[in-house]
Parts: sequence; structure tokens; C-alpha cells
Amino acid sequence: MYKKILALALAFALVFSMSACSSSKVETSEKQYDYDLSEYVTVGEYKGIEVERVDPEEVTDEDVQSEITSELESKISWDEVDRPAENGDRVNIDYEGKVDGKPFDGGNAEGYDLTLGDGAFIEGFEEGLVGASKGDTKVLNLTFPDPYVNNEELSGKAVVFTVKVNSVSEENVPELNDEYVKSLKEDYKTVEEYKKAVREDLEEQAEESARQAMMSTAWQKVMDN
Repeated sequence: MYKKILALALAFALVFSMSACSSSKVETSEKQYDYDLSEYVTVGEYKGIEVERVDPEEVTDEDVQSEITSELESKISWDEVDRPAENGDRVNIDYEGKVDGKPFDGGNAEGYDLTLGDGAFIEGFEEGLVGASKGDTKVLNLTFPDPYVNNEELSGKAVVFTVKVNSVSEENVPELNDEYVKSLKEDYKTVEEYKKAVREDLEEQAEESARQAMMSTAWQKVMDN
């Protein structure tokens, strides 16, 4: 079956190429030139091209679970909570930083969403907001790392950040259950139906990857000829 597919695809590609090459026209701003590419291109041997079969990769239970986990994580939402912030929470903050009592470029923002523990800010900033609640204002006495690649002029300098916490939100990852799968666009009724469909999709992708690999090898042989 694969050889038939390859033969048909190659035949179509070559017929298309030759039909395009046999009579072509180039337009420039001044003149039109008719030319026949067959004067310059010689078609090599392409009949009977054979390639080694590429078997699709086996889809494992781990592959299925990884695909489902990735899908669930793509649907993460953030729900505001009325409690002190913890690592992994997202806080919305207004902040202003000062060095030697003066603001500096890039040292302030309003309505900034920061996930605690991501390491987006200098050491001590995110840690200093753990335990803060909505409405709290924190004063963080910190020191820029040395060197500080984002702004070498601030390397090793003491900085004071005044941070107001506007809200605290926690991550909400959908739970894999029948209710969740029923909410998807596809007509699933149970988790098992969903897992079966995911496996079938992955198997189709593996089949297509194997087919493309063989097509690429066959085409390269034609081009080499």
C-alpha cells in the first residue's frame, strides 16, 4: 500500500513539475521571455524507486497521559482567593523600586501579574510576597545581583521596593472526569472514550509521520537521480 501511495505521489509531482517546466514565461518590467526548461533540466530515473518501510512509533499509555495533561494545562484558569499568597499563586501588584531614594527605569509598574516562585524578579522579591493578602503593602529591602545583566548600572546596589497587593489568585487545573470530557467540542461521554480518542489521534499522527519519512526518502532519491 505504501509503495502505491509513494508511486502515485511521485508520479503526480513529476507530471506537475514537467507540465510547469515545459512552457514557462518570465515577465520583467520591460520584456517577456518565453523559454522551455526542458532545454536545461533533465529528468532522471524515477520509476521503480524503492524505500525501506518506516514503522510508526508505538503509542504508549504514557504518551496518552502526556497529551491529556498538556490539554488540561492549556485550560488552566486563575481564581481569586481570600487568603494569604502562597508559592505558585498569582498576585496582581503595583510596585515601585528606588535606589538611593530615587526611582529608576523599569523599576515600577501597576497591575502587574506575578506568579510567585517563577523567579521573574530578583532574589527576595517573590519570597517577600508569600504570606501577603489582598490590600497589603510590603516594603522589600533587597540587593541587585552582581553582575545584574538586565542593567549593569544596578549591579550589587541596594534597592527598596514598595509593593501593593491588589489580588491573590490560585491556579485551577480542570479535573479529568466525565463532566470535563462532556464539556469538550467532541461528543465524548466518559473519560475512557476520551482516552481512546486521544490514543487514536496519536496513532494517526505516528502513521502520518512514518509516511512522510518514506515520502521524503523517496523524493530525495528522485532528486539525487
